[in-house]
Amino acid sequence: MEKNITKWPKDSKAFRLFVDELRERLTQLDYLQKTAPAEDKELLNNAKNGFHQTKGAAGMFGYDNLAEASAELERYFSANLTKVFTMNLESKALIEQFKRCVDDLLKEEEDNF
Repeated sequence: MEKNITKWPKDSKAFRLFVDELRERLTQLDYLQKTAPAEDKELLNNAKNGFHQTKGAAGMFGYDNLAEASAELERYFSANLTKVFTMNLESKALIEQFKRCVDDLLKEEEDNF
């Protein structure tokens, strides 16, 4: 697991908001997986923007693997905004990578509290 190198404690409001944001991203991914193929450009753009935000927050809190997984999903959604979103091998792999990173972080949080 990565080290949390931030100066903010994990019980800070900022970190709690970050964890809430991660749960929101997981819900968003579950919805996209269930509704694929999706042509809703607003939904896909919101996903891209959400992963951009998650990328920055993960980096700020020192979770480099999660930041990279978020960046990969942001790039994927950016490249596919003009296409129909489908669950293919690439999207499945990126989603699973992101979910593993989030699961690791949430598990670490449960162990610390």
